[in-house]
Amino acid sequence: MELHKYIDHTLLGATATEADILQLCKVAKEQGFFAVCVNSCYVPLVKEQLESSTVKIAATIGFPLGATATVSKINEARDAVEKGA
Repeated sequence: MELHKYIDHTLLGATATEADILQLCKVAKEQGFFAVCVNSCYVPLVKEQLESSTVKIAATIGFPLGATATVSKINEARDAVEKGA
């Protein structure tokens, strides 16, 4: 079984830096993971990094507590999808 094809490589820490996200994408490509999961603000950077790979982009919405208004979550989701998630 090729387990790596079922793994979402994730970095959701509030202190994650752009360099951390670049490293996350590098490892995901090298290991052939299914997706990279990040906070939605990093979707454009991840899209750029994964452009020539088969790794998908997943983004969290309303993370970490989901306590934002529904309309805010809808807008965040739309924005993430428009940017490549």
